[in-house]
Amino acid sequence: MSEAAETAAFDALREMYAEAEPSLDFDDVLDNPEEYGDGWYSEHYLDGDRQQEIVEKHCDKHRLRSAERMQVSMTAILNYGPSSVKDNGR
Repeated sequence: MSEAAETAAFDALREMYAEAEPSLDFDDVLDNPEEYGDGWYSEHYLDGDRQQEIVEKHCDKHRLRSAERMQVSMTAILNYGPSSVKDNGR
């Protein structure tokens, strides 16, 4: 992944978790991964359409090509993003 794509992905993740329910400091996860259990991302919710909007905004900001945009989407939404399915038990 290019440096610009990586920056876009992590910027998008910071914004996504800031808006998630409940919110989360994504930098804290990066700095202290041992303090977060497996599946920590599933404990946070953000609508899938909103996640895509945030990713697109950061890809546009960094003027990423199509292949890089796909990498950012995979990283930010599929691999590390908050759940897009709201847990009704909360």
